[in-house]
Amino acid sequence: MALVLSVQISHKPTVWRTMRVLQLNLRLNEGGAAKMALDLHRRLLRSGVNSRLYYGYGRKAGKNPDESNIPNVFQTANRLSILTNFLIHKVIGIDLIPPFGMRKQRLIAELKASDIIHIHVLHSYYMPLAWLISLLLQMDKKVIWTAHDYWLLTGRCAFTDECENWRSGCGTCLTRRNYPPSLFDLSRSEFTRKRKWINKLGKNLKIVAPTEHITTELRSVYSRSEVITIANGIDSDMEAAIRNVKTFKHDEEPLNRPVRVLVIANDLSYTAKTNRNIVRLISKKSKCEIHTVGKKSPFNMSNVINHGEILSREELVRLYSLVDLMLFTSTVDSFGLVIAESLACGTPVIAVDTPVSREVLARVGAYPVGSTEEIINYIVKKTYFKIYPQIDRKTLQKAALSVFSGESMHSNYVNAYQLSLV
Repeated sequence: MALVLSVQISHKPTVWRTMRVLQLNLRLNEGGAAKMALDLHRRLLRSGVNSRLYYGYGRKAGKNPDESNIPNVFQTANRLSILTNFLIHKVIGIDLIPPFGMRKQRLIAELKASDIIHIHVLHSYYMPLAWLISLLLQMDKKVIWTAHDYWLLTGRCAFTDECENWRSGCGTCLTRRNYPPSLFDLSRSEFTRKRKWINKLGKNLKIVAPTEHITTELRSVYSRSEVITIANGIDSDMEAAIRNVKTFKHDEEPLNRPVRVLVIANDLSYTAKTNRNIVRLISKKSKCEIHTVGKKSPFNMSNVINHGEILSREELVRLYSLVDLMLFTSTVDSFGLVIAESLACGTPVIAVDTPVSREVLARVGAYPVGSTEEIINYIVKKTYFKIYPQIDRKTLQKAALSVFSGESMHSNYVNAYQLSLV
């Protein structure tokens, strides 16, 4: 089970309430890292912490339309700098152009005014690493950096696709098409350059990983900085939707109906996150009905229902409630927030066996499944609850809402901020 930082701070509440925190992230509310950063921002504001959230860009490199509805949120990159970085990155895998004009001035002013700089996702066309770290060093800032993916470990990519070359310094990149893609392989030189710049932050940097597995890997690399574990939590909107949406009553349905299986990913065509072979094998079973959520679904079988991208939390909770289980086949996630969301809806998860899925499922006393054959048997025979100590969906939901609490995540980050300022 993941060991979550839970340090009791003796300072009076007025001390941490006067902290000014600047969060930096690639997106505002698209993707798991963005949802987590935005939810933390909102919880910080509600608890009295002076929080700002600066994001790179929205769709088509523009401003996210939701920015105007959320306090203290600002786009920091310019369309021209984003598109230029995109083209440069496509060729050599490096972002070189920082924000400019008023957005640059506003960002620098905010960096100076903030006590804590909390970095989430930095890669992907909006913020050059060396430029930002140079500013942080000049200002002697305390930095929290959450590792939402594997970018801090590798020379180039955010997802390793089980490539282990980063352990020996990268080079001869096997995954140049991986997000974010690059035509030429500069992964070895970038590996060295990236770690050199990040290590310059030294004791001013505290790295946060969502699982102990990632924490261990990061500690082996960044020995000059503290690395801790804080598990991701369910966001406020999801928690509210779970409370408000009426639970689907499976016991009132015919016993011979198909087993409903949910497959969910931001990009369903990315094979490292969605195992097409397993999904297709399940689709061949007459007793199964597959529901997908996400973009670019490659599945068009007769018993597959593609829902596309679902942004509404209420609609998503209804779907979690409707299905019998969720299938999680990602081998590249650093946490798998959809596992926590599914469990919090009382929906069991059948997951392929990875260090991350083992750790996240262990938080409710469950475990992943070893082989494709076992996965299919658990689904077809409707024995998927056997891997859980909970006896029904309501009991599972109660346990999951407790261990994946968004408020617990918020408290642990406040503690981490406080300790950085001591």
